[in-house]
Amino acid sequence: TVYGCDTIITDVVNNPKVLQVKFNTDCTSSGIIRNGKLYATVNGFYDVAGTSTNIAIYDYNYNGKTIYSGSMNYQYIGLVDSFPTYNITFTELKVVNNYNQKIFYSGSHQLKIIQGKDTQTISDDVYAISGNNSGIVFKGNAFTSKITTDLNLAGNCNWIGSGLVEVKPHNNPTRTLNFGAGCDSKISVSIYDKTYELDIP
Repeated sequence: TVYGCDTIITDVVNNPKVLQVKFNTDCTSSGIIRNGKLYATVNGFYDVAGTSTNIAIYDYNYNGKTIYSGSMNYQYIGLVDSFPTYNITFTELKVVNNYNQKIFYSGSHQLKIIQGKDTQTISDDVYAISGNNSGIVFKGNAFTSKITTDLNLAGNCNWIGSGLVEVKPHNNPTRTLNFGAGCDSKISVSIYDKTYELDIP
């Protein structure tokens, strides 16, 4: 168990290796409620370049939003600028909220561990994330997005701490998302010369 309210099942004898995480009903940790199941297959050791992990998602619920299908794959490519680096691909993630509105989402990212790589704890880690995404949002409008300044995410924070993302909805002007400079749920969104502050639940 990781959170005390989940069950982890492993098969490290066969290849690929298998790891299943099942969350008990309303598994709660650090203010986050999780439900559902994650199913991972791994073809090698995590710190060997070329090792690939594929995660299938089955009705995984995170604070009231359910990822009811889709998968993600991440591959360790070794050290880049001395940082452990992973290529991450999201494929056809389908997210539904409490109002039965849906998002369809795919993306390609690169993640570097820029702090904390020498310890086994997550709380001292800091990740730098780059990449781009595409999909369809809740009201049916298509979009593309690109991280223009790396997103920084600390292992001891539930929110992205800094970075810039440009989002281009179909037939609408580009929005610039600014995640600020600290651990909080606030972001600012700029459209032309207007800026709005939003709170990420």
